[in-house]
Amino acid sequence: MKRILEIILIALLIAVPLFIAAKDGRRAITSLLWQPEVATKTIPHIPEEGSIALQFGIYDPKTELSTSSAFEIEQIFISWIDYDKSDLRAGLQNINQRNRIPFVTIEPWPRALKKETLLADITGGEYDETILEFCKILESTSEEIFVSWGHEMDQDLAARYPWSNQEPGSFITAYAYVHDKCSTAPHVKWVWGPVMKDTTTAYYPGEIYVDVVGFPIYSFPQYDRQTIGRIRPFEEVMNEKYERAKKYGKPVMITEMGVTGSLEFQQLWLQNAVESLAQNKWPLLTTIIFFNSVDTGGAWGANLPTPNWHINPEFLDGFLSYYKKNE
Repeated sequence: MKRILEIILIALLIAVPLFIAAKDGRRAITSLLWQPEVATKTIPHIPEEGSIALQFGIYDPKTELSTSSAFEIEQIFISWIDYDKSDLRAGLQNINQRNRIPFVTIEPWPRALKKETLLADITGGEYDETILEFCKILESTSEEIFVSWGHEMDQDLAARYPWSNQEPGSFITAYAYVHDKCSTAPHVKWVWGPVMKDTTTAYYPGEIYVDVVGFPIYSFPQYDRQTIGRIRPFEEVMNEKYERAKKYGKPVMITEMGVTGSLEFQQLWLQNAVESLAQNKWPLLTTIIFFNSVDTGGAWGANLPTPNWHINPEFLDGFLSYYKKNE
């Protein structure tokens, strides 16, 4: 009898901690996001059930995922002063042939890099030929297409874009000017795509000029440590940006999403995204676009390495299979 009691006691001593660990496992995994250096000790899981359906898209300039059927949207970036019209038409056709909706982000780079007068030059008609050529291509497509012009206009990284961090009224006037030139293309859905900061609302062009409100979400641990002293999980960043975006009453899109760092950290960060999205806390969120590429050199500061936003295919497959619409 004594031996039987000893066996039962040992079993309880083992079982109780395991039960507690299982119960608290999700919270423990999330807490590790604050300490990525210990991430290798934990393998995150994908929740068994989802509660929302999202559209997924991809920016994939090297067409590494061109045969994937998991994406409903494909994003491309073009400089409006440096693109081939025939190549753009062919690119849009290829995207449609892959049964995806094109999402064209137009970057209004100035001629001769005249940043100081770019917005005034636009509204003064200096770029009318450029605008009308592009609008003609948009109008020639018969399928739905998303268009974003002058994205991240509230960006304060000076080396990023010459149209960023300019006087808000000048940006709004230029945005409306370009939009009105293309207003005869009803199948074009306009995505207003700021960084979504606390000062962003000053750049909002107005309800009639916006169909979708979008913003990027990236996790760059070195940048986070340098600027705010800690690494923020997806849920915290999404909460902050969504609270600002929802007041416009438009569908919400994560226009660019990426994570860099060790594979273990990427896995944990995506796990936090999966779990928080499953709670359906952001009902206006309709779309997530993954950024599957290396960033522009120096864009995050001269003292930081260029982040590589390529996502591990296994992590991406797990994420997408869980949330794929109608599954």
